[in-house]
Amino acid sequence: MTDIQLVLVLLAAYWAGTSAVFSGVKLVNEARDKILLGSDKHEQFSAKHKRQILLFDWLPMIGALVSISMVLGIVLLVLPTLRDQTLMGELFPTICKITSTVPWGGFLFFLIRGFSEFRLLNSSIKNEIG
Repeated sequence: MTDIQLVLVLLAAYWAGTSAVFSGVKLVNEARDKILLGSDKHEQFSAKHKRQILLFDWLPMIGALVSISMVLGIVLLVLPTLRDQTLMGELFPTICKITSTVPWGGFLFFLIRGFSEFRLLNSSIKNEIG
């Protein structure tokens, strides 16, 4: 790949990954709020309905955020291996390593958040049941 192609791939991957993460965070927060509040604008939720939101909405979305962050981190670390060693110096690999810290940080954050919020949401539902 040429230098400009690699830079464009880097920018596209970063833009797509961050856009997906920001959209995903909004959806995860909305699902969490539905569980904790027990309702949305249209209806009240039973404990069974809240459990379904937890397992089939919230859990897959937080898993997707973990996965997207991890994949973006891997892409950024692998990207320098696609270059012709004679075309670029060490600046591009360094930039890729630095930019990969953001998705790897997101990966760890969403993983920890997922475990802690799952416990909170699950106990919230259990306390409602009895």
